Amino acid sequence: MKKTLSKISTGLTTALLLACAGLAQADITVTGYWTMKSYAEPNLSTYSTQGICIQNGGTWYSTTQLWSGDWNQQGNEIKLYGTAPIYHGGTTVQIATVGFGELHSTGTMAGQYAEWNVPGTPPLFWDRHYAYDMTYNGATCPAPSSFQGAG
Repeated sequence: MKKTLSKISTGLTTALLLACAGLAQADITVTGYWTMKSYAEPNLSTYSTQGICIQNGGTWYSTTQLWSGDWNQQGNEIKLYGTAPIYHGGTTVQIATVGFGELHSTGTMAGQYAEWNVPGTPPLFWDRHYAYDMTYNGATCPAPSSFQGAG
């Protein structure tokens, strides 16, 4: 009888742990305000820190520069697509951006993104690649930025 109760107790404990792990996974929040730190490749030197607001409905914007776009989620993978104006050669031009990241745990994600000039006719005067990590700050986002970055 003791062995049977022990097996039931062990089975219940395992089931509860698995259920809690499933709940923790389900609690990962994507929408809200994030801090994004980027690192320039290939040497991964610190490049910038941005505020990013990921919104319901598949859009996002930066709170620190004029940068915005769309996003989607497939499991733990988050894809960010966007554009940003930069000042280059005496005129404002658009760069395109794309990022692929993975939610690692509640409140963090990391991945890689790239930026390039639009239209993307080689040779590209702007073609940069980064690694990034993001930390969740909360559900409330500051207003979008009106700052236009320099190229």
